[in-house]
Amino acid sequence: MSHGSDSLVAVVPPDSYLAVLDEVTWTELTLEPFVALQPGTGVRRLTDFGFASAGAAPHALVTARGVATVAGLVAAGIGVSAVPQAVLPLIGFQPLAVRALAEPTVTREICLLGRDSPPPAAQAFRGAVAEAFA
Repeated sequence: MSHGSDSLVAVVPPDSYLAVLDEVTWTELTLEPFVALQPGTGVRRLTDFGFASAGAAPHALVTARGVATVAGLVAAGIGVSAVPQAVLPLIGFQPLAVRALAEPTVTREICLLGRDSPPPAAQAFRGAVAEAFA
């Protein structure tokens, strides 16, 4: 089994006052409309947990179906969001400011299960995943 952790980060428009901070808190994210993934998704559960753990809630919520849509809405200035670091390569084409997210830091564990003697292609995939989350 290969495993690693993946923390949520704040994504904000590059001209946002939050973009000048090194680290953003969940409470600071409540000051802007929050762009969230739909209820029932793993990332939505993580963002809901982050806000609940901080004793905070967004004052306005915009819901999107995928992380690419979240990134587009944030880049357009509609709001701010929190996404797993692992998705940053998928949204890197958008003009976004990415900041550490704290109070609390929210992480997820990524695990890859497999057979003891996988075929070469599966071994290469396992190695790539392990390297990405190392």
